[in-house]
Amino acid sequence: IMTVSLDPLGKPVSLVGAKERNWMPDVSPDGKCLAYVHSKNSDGSGNVIMARNLENGKTLEICPFKGSETYRPIWTEKGEKIIFHADKNGRKSLFGAILKRISVK
Repeated sequence: IMTVSLDPLGKPVSLVGAKERNWMPDVSPDGKCLAYVHSKNSDGSGNVIMARNLENGKTLEICPFKGSETYRPIWTEKGEKIIFHADKNGRKSLFGAILKRISVK
């Protein structure tokens, strides 16, 4: 997952770099965070939602229950939740992860 300036055209800058598959990115409304799907296994399975703070690089894994596959993170309009799909044993559900930003001094 990369970003690139379009005007003027710049060089791509990696936001998420790993050997595993990282896909379906969605930037938060304020542009400070990135939600995406991370595949833990080389065959593309073991999918979890990751939320990365683009300012400090800290990343949080979001998975509603062990053994589930999670997909398609989408930020809500105010950026306080990430809505995503989860699948476990063929049972599909829709989830909302409520995120709370705290200041660390």
